[in-house]
Amino acid sequence: MTMPAVVVLALTLPALSGVGVLHRIKAAPATQPIPVVVFSGSRERPFLELCYEIGANAYVVKPAAFSDLVLAVRVLGRFWTGVNRLPSSQKAPLFA
Repeated sequence: MTMPAVVVLALTLPALSGVGVLHRIKAAPATQPIPVVVFSGSRERPFLELCYEIGANAYVVKPAAFSDLVLAVRVLGRFWTGVNRLPSSQKAPLFA
Protein backbone atom coordinates (compact mmCIF):
# COMPACT_ATOMS: atom_id res chain seq x y z
CA MET A 1 0.00 0.00 0.00
CA THR A 2 1.28 3.47 -0.89
CA MET A 3 1.09 5.96 1.96
CA PRO A 4 0.46 9.67 1.37
CA ALA A 5 3.39 12.04 1.63
CA VAL A 6 1.27 14.62 3.49
CA VAL A 7 -2.29 14.65 4.88
CA VAL A 8 -4.38 17.83 4.66
CA LEU A 9 -7.07 17.41 7.31
CA ALA A 10 -10.22 19.50 7.59
CA LEU A 11 -11.39 19.38 11.19
CA THR A 12 -15.06 19.84 10.34
CA LEU A 13 -16.08 16.56 8.76
CA PRO A 14 -19.65 15.38 8.13
CA ALA A 15 -19.50 12.05 9.97
CA LEU A 16 -16.25 12.13 11.94
CA SER A 17 -14.40 14.39 14.32
CA GLY A 18 -11.33 15.82 12.61
CA VAL A 19 -9.55 15.78 15.98
CA GLY A 20 -10.47 12.08 16.26
CA VAL A 21 -9.01 11.42 12.82
CA LEU A 22 -5.83 13.25 13.83
CA HIS A 23 -5.65 11.07 16.96
CA ARG A 24 -6.00 7.92 14.84
CA ILE A 25 -3.35 9.01 12.34
CA LYS A 26 -0.82 9.83 15.07
CA ALA A 27 -1.64 6.78 17.23
CA ALA A 28 -1.08 4.15 14.52
CA PRO A 29 2.57 3.17 14.00
CA ALA A 30 2.08 2.88 10.22
CA THR A 31 0.72 6.42 9.81
CA GLN A 32 2.29 8.28 12.75
CA PRO A 33 5.27 9.58 10.73
CA ILE A 34 3.05 11.12 8.01
CA PRO A 35 2.94 14.91 8.40
CA VAL A 36 -0.53 16.40 8.89
CA VAL A 37 -1.57 19.91 7.88
CA VAL A 38 -4.74 20.90 9.77
CA PHE A 39 -7.07 23.17 7.77
CA SER A 40 -9.57 24.79 10.14
CA GLY A 41 -11.75 27.84 10.58
CA SER A 42 -10.98 27.98 14.30
CA ARG A 43 -8.55 30.60 15.57
CA GLU A 44 -9.06 29.53 19.20
CA ARG A 45 -5.65 29.11 20.84
CA PRO A 46 -6.64 26.10 23.02
CA PHE A 47 -7.91 24.29 19.92
CA LEU A 48 -4.74 25.06 17.97
CA GLU A 49 -2.59 23.90 20.90
CA LEU A 50 -4.62 20.67 21.16
CA CYS A 51 -3.96 19.89 17.50
CA TYR A 52 -0.21 20.46 17.94
CA GLU A 53 -0.18 18.36 21.13
CA ILE A 54 -1.84 15.48 19.26
CA GLY A 55 0.79 15.72 16.53
CA ALA A 56 -0.29 18.16 13.81
CA ASN A 57 2.70 19.49 11.91
CA ALA A 58 1.07 22.68 10.60
CA TYR A 59 -2.18 24.57 11.17
CA VAL A 60 -3.69 26.75 8.41
CA VAL A 61 -6.68 28.94 9.32
CA LYS A 62 -9.57 29.34 6.87
CA PRO A 63 -10.31 31.37 4.93
CA ALA A 64 -6.79 31.13 3.64
CA ALA A 65 -5.89 31.60 0.02
CA PHE A 66 -5.48 28.25 -1.71
CA SER A 67 -1.92 29.28 -2.58
CA ASP A 68 -1.17 29.59 1.17
CA LEU A 69 -2.35 26.03 1.76
CA VAL A 70 -0.34 24.73 -1.21
CA LEU A 71 2.76 26.53 0.07
CA ALA A 72 2.36 25.04 3.56
CA VAL A 73 2.00 21.54 2.12
CA ARG A 74 5.00 21.93 -0.20
CA VAL A 75 7.30 23.33 2.48
CA LEU A 76 6.24 20.72 5.02
CA GLY A 77 6.56 17.93 2.45
CA ARG A 78 10.08 18.99 1.46
CA PHE A 79 11.18 19.32 5.06
CA TRP A 80 9.62 16.06 6.18
CA THR A 81 10.96 13.97 3.30
CA GLY A 82 14.40 15.45 3.93
CA VAL A 83 14.58 14.59 7.63
CA ASN A 84 12.27 11.65 8.05
CA ARG A 85 11.74 8.47 6.10
CA LEU A 86 8.13 8.00 5.05
CA PRO A 87 6.46 4.78 6.22
CA SER A 88 6.31 3.33 2.71
CA SER A 89 9.20 2.61 0.39
CA GLN A 90 7.01 3.93 -2.44
CA LYS A 91 6.71 7.63 -1.73
CA ALA A 92 3.62 9.30 -3.14
CA PRO A 93 4.28 12.50 -5.08
CA LEU A 94 3.23 15.72 -3.36
CA PHE A 95 1.56 16.98 -6.52
CA ALA A 96 0.76 14.93 -9.60
